[in-house]
Amino acid sequence: MWMDDSNSNENVMYTGYMRAPSSAWWLLCKLLLRLSLAGCVGVWMWHAYFRHLPRLVASLEAYGLCDAPISATLEVVVGDPTAYVLLHPMVSIAFVLDFWLSVDFVARAMNRMVQATDASSFVVACVYLSRTVWFGYGTLLAMSTVLRYCRIYRPRFVAVDPTTIAILLTLAAGPITRLQSQTPALARVCNNLFTCLAPSPDEIDVGVAALVYTLIIGVLPLLLGFVLSACARARAVARQSLRRRSLSSLKEGPHVAMIHASFANNDWKNHIMTTLSIHPWTATFTCVGGSVYDLFDKQPKYSRNMALSLRGADCFVLYSTPLKAYISEPFPWHHVPMQGIPDQCDRNFTACAPTLLLALQNQSQQLGPGQVYLATDRFDLVRVSFAALPDPSDADTFYLTLPYASFYSIQQRKLFSAIARREMNASAFATTELSLFLGIAISYNAIWIAPNTQNASSDLFICAARVAFPTWWLWLKFAYRLVFGVYLLMCMWRLYFAQYATLVANLERYGIEAAAVGSTLTLVVGDPTSLILVHPRVILGFVLDFWMSADFDGRAYLRVGQVVDPLQFFVACLYLSRTLWFAYGAVVATSNLMKRCGLAKYFHGVDPTYTAIGVAVVAGPFTFVQMQIPALCKLYNTLFVALARRDDTIDISLAALVYTTLIGGLPLVFGLWPRLMFWRTRRPIQFAGGSIYTLFAKDETWKAILGVSQRSTDCYVLYDVPGNSSHQQGVRLSLTARVEKRRQLVLRDASTGTSVGHIAFEKDDSISLVQGSHGVAWIM
Repeated sequence: MWMDDSNSNENVMYTGYMRAPSSAWWLLCKLLLRLSLAGCVGVWMWHAYFRHLPRLVASLEAYGLCDAPISATLEVVVGDPTAYVLLHPMVSIAFVLDFWLSVDFVARAMNRMVQATDASSFVVACVYLSRTVWFGYGTLLAMSTVLRYCRIYRPRFVAVDPTTIAILLTLAAGPITRLQSQTPALARVCNNLFTCLAPSPDEIDVGVAALVYTLIIGVLPLLLGFVLSACARARAVARQSLRRRSLSSLKEGPHVAMIHASFANNDWKNHIMTTLSIHPWTATFTCVGGSVYDLFDKQPKYSRNMALSLRGADCFVLYSTPLKAYISEPFPWHHVPMQGIPDQCDRNFTACAPTLLLALQNQSQQLGPGQVYLATDRFDLVRVSFAALPDPSDADTFYLTLPYASFYSIQQRKLFSAIARREMNASAFATTELSLFLGIAISYNAIWIAPNTQNASSDLFICAARVAFPTWWLWLKFAYRLVFGVYLLMCMWRLYFAQYATLVANLERYGIEAAAVGSTLTLVVGDPTSLILVHPRVILGFVLDFWMSADFDGRAYLRVGQVVDPLQFFVACLYLSRTLWFAYGAVVATSNLMKRCGLAKYFHGVDPTYTAIGVAVVAGPFTFVQMQIPALCKLYNTLFVALARRDDTIDISLAALVYTTLIGGLPLVFGLWPRLMFWRTRRPIQFAGGSIYTLFAKDETWKAILGVSQRSTDCYVLYDVPGNSSHQQGVRLSLTARVEKRRQLVLRDASTGTSVGHIAFEKDDSISLVQGSHGVAWIM
């Protein structure tokens, strides 16, 4: 960073940012880590979901379906187990780690988000910072625990749809990052966090700021959950009307016709998918099942996660999420040399500062006439007209009027103040800064002021370059993400799809109670995404994956701070969409908290797909907006310098925590917003099944997760009505894992063999779970 006052009318300030070169082994390690992370997704999906499918099929083959004729043909519509993976703690941790493993690219993204002249770089930075979605997932996991501990149920907090969290944080992570850098107060806080751990005045450490940033992003889903709860209370009359219709036939047991059993009672993404794939259901159709939602409606405390809606999400997005970081990061086998910067510059930054400043200043020669932003794999360079000097009384806050104010070190702030007090010529301003994350160098920043050759003014240059990480670290991150992806798949299989085996066997043997003997049954498989979303390890894994690339997170923040380069802005926003897991974590944490506080009824389930889209779309712009608000810029700057040990360093650890909290809080707004039940169009069809929802309506504490809608994980058994081929009927089945494990339902076996179980409501208000044959994990 330096200033040029050769032009008497205007001083030019140059700020350069260049990443330190990363060693090939570090890049390779990151790649292996991400490949491993991606592989773990599949393992968890199998364990949590798909392994139950064979049992379901076996039960259907053996016993049929309770209400289906014996001759009916059954079809199983498999649900989506993604949410179970998303909320796995290890998954969230892994993805957060993955994010901060590339802290140099994170810093570059943040630097690019601060400038708004290069729209493409800004967008790319926003996309890169969208990886902070895992901060939200982790926050939701923690919030679910808090809700449960505080016994806070609906309508105080509404379960947030993981997809909504993903979309929200993807869209908001970037703008929020930019907003924080543009707000003087936040910028000052961030600057303090950056410099609090810096060992020398010319260094910054982003570690504390990164922690704060993580918390800020993670808080966003929590806000969404509370906002949705407020909307639900505002629509109390409509909700009570719907509840009366849902519970009017509780004592009919599994044969009760209920709206909970229909395809319409689903998360928006899964509803669309089932509508498109199963067109005949748009005609006359009768469903039964879904008793777990009745349980959650009545006793929300039994929901395993009270902060996330686990009814549907996208499995493919889950598997690709760990590797999404490589839309902005280079693969470990692709070495990006940092020309002119010594490899060990961060080891002795004071001695290396002159060489670093010269190397970054030389990059300004690549700017064409009138060009204000340049982004490459090695550095990001921003040129802006140096602002007019303020009144000397405002010298201490002068830096907040400059771009990327959040990232200035204490030394740079002092020099800007000296310029504002007319104690120093702007042309003499030329500084370097070392950005740290948890004490580890992630990027080099340079700011200088130079005269504008086109007019009688001065320009401010900001250049940022990532610190070169060793190759082993890059390969470690890559391996981590690959393993984590496999782990997610395994989780979905174990928690969801494996449960179908017993169900199919029971259906083959016993049929379904509602179907006539001989009916052909069709099993419509649900979406297991929401089951994975609520897994704390999944959320922690994704949050960890995000912050493992703290250097790339910083680069994404830098790129979403500008809008002149739309491509870079979009890619950064996409990268920041990884903050989706902050939102899911926040929803899970809110769910547990509200359960503990007895406020489960105030927190509604949020569609995970809505959450995913919302976070993905909002993460980048939200980061950008934060950079434009002086108060947030001052806050982040204070956090950045709080842990810095030297005046020329910043540490982003605390700011990362705040950022994670903010992104994670976005879905909570919708989870706590009152439910808008009036917009749902009710078909004049009698739906049966969904007894779990009757249980939830009676006491939401029965929900395992309050804040996530898990309706999409339900599957459907379809069969034709004998003698009427134009009319189909079906049964809605829910996994028993949807019920809070810490509250034990009274278990009893059915008097005769049956494919699936159901929740029975006795006249004395006692509740019991009638189990299906062979330990089938599905209830109707």
